[in-house]
Parts: sequence; structure tokens; C-alpha cells
Amino acid sequence: MKGLTKEGERGINASGETSIKDAAPISEAQRVEHNEMAGYDPARTFAQQCGRQDVADLFQQTLDEEITG
Repeated sequence: MKGLTKEGERGINASGETSIKDAAPISEAQRVEHNEMAGYDPARTFAQQCGRQDVADLFQQTLDEEITG
């Protein structure tokens, strides 16, 4: 996450065309969100393997909410 944040700061501080610079933070925010969502699937699987279907269901619910917005 720190790396993604640093990349976003570089994009904001870069010289160049304004429309491209405006798109940089949006792109970085999408990458951060995708990275967050990518953690829910393995966490759900680990919870299932530990016999915690209740926790697995919460991870799935959270992932579903992230996907649908």
C-alpha cells in the first residue's frame, strides 16, 4: 500500500498535461481498492479451513458489497 501511495504522489506531482495528471490519482485509488478486495478471497478460504463459516460468510458479504459498490 505504501508503494501504491508513493506512485500516486509521483503522478500528482509530475509535470505534464492536466487531464493526464487528473487521471493519475483516480487510477491509483482504483489500484488500492483492488488490492484491498484481493485480500478477502483468501481470508474467506482460511476462515472456511478453520471451520469458521460464520467469518467466511462475513468476508464474502464484504467482498460482494465491494464489487457492487
